[in-house]
Amino acid sequence: MSVRLVLLSVFVIAFVGGCGKKVAPTQGAVVPAMTGTVTIEVVNGDETKEFLVNDVADGTSLEDVMRGVKDLPIEMKGSGITAFVQSIDGVATNQTEGWTYRVDGKHASVGIGSLELHPPTTITWRFVSWDDVPVSE
Repeated sequence: MSVRLVLLSVFVIAFVGGCGKKVAPTQGAVVPAMTGTVTIEVVNGDETKEFLVNDVADGTSLEDVMRGVKDLPIEMKGSGITAFVQSIDGVATNQTEGWTYRVDGKHASVGIGSLELHPPTTITWRFVSWDDVPVSE
């Protein structure tokens, strides 16, 4: 009878002790990142061009996505928090006009190097007069 009691005690301790413990992932295991499509719209006057960027990982910066868009000439200055779009498709920012962007229809409040994307999302670039840029929304 004492052997049964000992075995039962060992079982209870092992079972209860293991409950609620988190198992660490196997070292070297790769957790797949969530990905999606980012749509880039470029609006200049009456002309709109659309570019799809597939397999963009959640949290990727807009700067990284813009640098990777094929078939769209883009000139940027700086990187990270200082990244700035100088020109898109040969149309350059100047003293009175420049490129602004919206994220899913809302005016962006941070620079392209600071904006983390969560696909699917649409980025709309517009070449506008600086006087037409909203102060806040």
